Amino acid sequence: MKEKNEKTSEMELRSYQKATLFLFYPFLIDFMSNVLGSFTEGYDFCLSFGSLGCLMRFLRETPLFGSSSFSLFLGVSLSFILLLCSLFLTLKAAKGKKYPIYIVLVLLGSDFLYTSSLYFSFMPYPMPLISFIISFSIHAVFVFLVSLLLWKYDKLNGLLAKERKERKIQ
Repeated sequence: MKEKNEKTSEMELRSYQKATLFLFYPFLIDFMSNVLGSFTEGYDFCLSFGSLGCLMRFLRETPLFGSSSFSLFLGVSLSFILLLCSLFLTLKAAKGKKYPIYIVLVLLGSDFLYTSSLYFSFMPYPMPLISFIISFSIHAVFVFLVSLLLWKYDKLNGLLAKERKERKIQ
């Protein structure tokens, strides 16, 4: 029985550590979308975060210091910084910390709410309907996956606590 519990907890730990990549993927998709949008005219940043996509559309239309390339470099740099932060949070979550999951969930949730308001015309730089649907769907999927990761974390902690309790008894 003891070996079965240890195998189960080891399998759950591996599964959890693989699932922590869900914290990294949205930021990677956002970075790639912003890089692609910097070089493609008419790209609407539907795969990026709503806030960064709106910033990139703003920077494309109103270049800073008279240079559109500097403006787009600034947007891509900001996206890259977020990518590095998400990598750090992913590594912390894989080591068993819970706070990175909450941080990414709050970031995704707040951007999910902001993206849901981008379709309306009173917002600056509104999204076309198809881009809105794509962005909204991607946000919903990643909010669900990160919430599922939180559930996996709690399940793994329960298994490890049960295993520690069995070791104390013996």
